[in-house]
Amino acid sequence: AIIHRSHASTPTEEKTFSALLMAARAQMKSGYDNLTGEFRTSIKFLRNFTKIAATNNQYLKDALIGLQENIWHYDMFMEDQFQEWRAFSPISEVRIDKFGAVTFFFAPTIMAALSNPYIYTQIDLKIIRGLKSVYAIALYELGMSHVGERKEFSVADFRRYMGLKDGEYGAPADLRRHVVEPAVNEVNAKTDIRVELQLLKNG
Repeated sequence: AIIHRSHASTPTEEKTFSALLMAARAQMKSGYDNLTGEFRTSIKFLRNFTKIAATNNQYLKDALIGLQENIWHYDMFMEDQFQEWRAFSPISEVRIDKFGAVTFFFAPTIMAALSNPYIYTQIDLKIIRGLKSVYAIALYELGMSHVGERKEFSVADFRRYMGLKDGEYGAPADLRRHVVEPAVNEVNAKTDIRVELQLLKNG
């Protein structure tokens, strides 16, 4: 998983992105030398990974379009060695031919992350597949990148990291009820780590 980034708006988009990463990593390990960001996989693999049962592939296409339309923010907490904020669409183009072969192109930041262990965390993708909430997926990735650590961040940064839009669950009680508590409960119940979120008051 690419850490220190904002997240997609739906679980299907997050799982589709994880599947694309998995396919790209497999090709790179096999000696596939690619400087253009182009990789290949299949509709069947993406559908199986995301657990999409629809045979017309429209749900999967919608997820791929979402990964192109939504801007992600990288280095949310300014933790990488360059202290550099970036904004990008994770995939710039995707093609599906009549045989179900998928060709996709990653953004330069994703390409760099694939070969940089500092910003690419090896996460059990079987666990990602089993998570239903996009907030649980985001929280799990954050927890895996800070195992055994205490991490503090502002509410605004947390909202951006979770992929929340302006005004979405704006009240603290709504944020806790619809985002924080469900994500914490799902991560603690279904993954190999345990997380705890606390609200700290300044002053």
